[in-house]
Amino acid sequence: MDVVEVLDALAYHEKQVAYHQAQGLWILADYALACEGEEFFDAEIAAAMHWTSAWTSHQIALALDLASKLPRTLDALEKGEIDLYKARVLHDSTMPLSADLAAQVEERVLAKAEGRTGAQVRRLAGRVVMRVDPDGHVFDDPPPF
Repeated sequence: MDVVEVLDALAYHEKQVAYHQAQGLWILADYALACEGEEFFDAEIAAAMHWTSAWTSHQIALALDLASKLPRTLDALEKGEIDLYKARVLHDSTMPLSADLAAQVEERVLAKAEGRTGAQVRRLAGRVVMRVDPDGHVFDDPPPF
């Protein structure tokens, strides 16, 4: 295999990984909504997936937030236009924002995210958040999960 074939194969598989991660998040969001108000549904997920309760809570919050507040981000992940790290960056950057402001950030960041590194997207998201909500709060680092 030459370098072009290797790079093409890697890019193909990265897109497949992103697609499956998006599918998992859609499933998790749908299940969380279906189980709303039910006790221990998150513990069942944690046990089945061998996740800690903190990680399970974070994954459920991420899935629900992407599905409801940042659906274009989840769509971009599903299409392989961004990876899960970049989706998390958008999630973490927009957590303190209203849905309307988050949508503005999402639109601006996704327009430039493809082809950028995760660190570049994180810096871009921080700048965009400051523009759309200069009095708001920005997380410098992702939550420690």
